[in-house]
Amino acid sequence: MKYHIDLEPSIIQLASVFDKAGLTLYLSGESLAAKILGKPFGELEVCSGATPNKVTDLLRSSKSTRVLPSSDSPEIVYILLKKSPRETLTLKHVTLRKEMPSLEHGLRFTISIFEDSLYRDFTINALYYEISSGQLHNPSTGFGDMAERLIRPVIEPKLFFSQSPEMILRAIRYSCGLNFTLDSASLEAISENINKLDKIPPAAVKKELNALLLADKEFNCAPEQLFRALKACLDVGCFKALFGHALINENSLNTCVKMPCTLDARLCGLFAETQNTGAYLKKLDYDPAFIKSCQNILDAARLNGELKDYLDELARVGLDSALKACNYFGRDPSVFSALLSAGAPKNKESIAISGTDIAKRIGPSGKSISLIKTKLYKRVLLNPSLNNKESLNALLDGLGY
Repeated sequence: MKYHIDLEPSIIQLASVFDKAGLTLYLSGESLAAKILGKPFGELEVCSGATPNKVTDLLRSSKSTRVLPSSDSPEIVYILLKKSPRETLTLKHVTLRKEMPSLEHGLRFTISIFEDSLYRDFTINALYYEISSGQLHNPSTGFGDMAERLIRPVIEPKLFFSQSPEMILRAIRYSCGLNFTLDSASLEAISENINKLDKIPPAAVKKELNALLLADKEFNCAPEQLFRALKACLDVGCFKALFGHALINENSLNTCVKMPCTLDARLCGLFAETQNTGAYLKKLDYDPAFIKSCQNILDAARLNGELKDYLDELARVGLDSALKACNYFGRDPSVFSALLSAGAPKNKESIAISGTDIAKRIGPSGKSISLIKTKLYKRVLLNPSLNNKESLNALLDGLGY
């Protein structure tokens, strides 16, 4: 069917280069669905039957175009189009693929959009807009499902969610972000496959969970829609399958959606009522430094009473974590701001003596440098004027190091 989508002239010119090589360049994937639905999107996806090497060869002589490989996806290259001397447009080019029943045979390429559509996740993402002719191709039921506001896998739902259980999170994200409904066969398949979520590679689940937690930014939707998505995950058992006995309930979901739209804030909200959050984040292979930061923020959010009551804990987590906790959880930051204003460092790693200096003093004693820095930081919090190398060395003498 004929359809009109406004595109940059540089994209239309790019399509003509593919035309001359006997190839058709399509707009495709999530970005096409978003354009049709009038929703915001991230990177613009195009696809063709050209392999990554062919795309590179096609555009090698162009002075206004660069091609960069993808570090982790053999079917993807990034095409950088120069719109002006100071402005560049980046397109993700995906080579059309054949749907494979398993990964053991690797990835095979095709020139057929029908074959490629079987490789897509949901029907609304299996549309293809032919850039040169303005034809919208609908090899699945994507356009009709858009009209009916349905989220439906391209292939049979039980097979789809059995092969890729992490897509449960994506299906819920789409349905709530777009205010669509999951078809009944998908709901049944999700229920049957929910317990497989903890048996797939952590990176795949983490990618989908991260996208879900930030879905309100992706879809420019209201917090209520994000809450509905998280509540749907809670109701079908996603969080139980992923995190076992973590205390995730409607209260923590409400806390989560009120947080700033950053990943650490949303995770802190999700686990606001859970102890030892770091252990649960470790299951999904989050970066150790990121896990420590989230745990420190949550620990700082639980500080109560006067400074003397929680000084030891504050010295461990740091003023930076305490101020983030105040920002995320709506607490009064005045005590911590005053300490910073008085010259106290933001955390124990920022004191005026390094771990290397301490190690030289104590030698191979087996004593924890981190613990020693915490003790020094505690003294500096009480008296920021001590934050100089001479005073800290004197404190170390007094502490017997």
